[in-house]
Amino acid sequence: MGGISLKNYTDGILILHKGRIIYEKYFGALTQNGRHAAMSVSKTLTGTLAAQLIAEGVLDENKYCRDYIPELAHSAFGDATIRQVLDMTTGLEFSEDYADPKAEIWAFSRAGDPFHFQRSPDEPANYFDYLKTVKKKVNMVTHSAIKQSIQTLWAG
Repeated sequence: MGGISLKNYTDGILILHKGRIIYEKYFGALTQNGRHAAMSVSKTLTGTLAAQLIAEGVLDENKYCRDYIPELAHSAFGDATIRQVLDMTTGLEFSEDYADPKAEIWAFSRAGDPFHFQRSPDEPANYFDYLKTVKKKVNMVTHSAIKQSIQTLWAG
């Protein structure tokens, strides 16, 4: 398995069976105690959690982000519904083009400021845009709705 993993840049693999670790191997800089960026898989996990909370009536997909996080009221997320955020149709003027040094993702990464985005000239819900910052808003809204950390909810 090591040869295949090295060819596709796998940093680590852990296989669980019936709640027990049956295989665990790390490559490169990743170690058993290291943390690894989840990147896009976190969008799937966060979206699944939000869908569960909507089904349970804890989160209302028709409410605005500002209803859960008042600090977002005057941001580009202020008039975006939870459904638009989950569908990634918020219409943010935000580029996640990692090859472009002027893309907003770099300023976002440096500043860590989730509130200062501009609205695109297009209205929300007119197009899909796969953005990391939108997933972060789903995390924030979900956290606000359940009053506990996402990690605690997943672990429970």
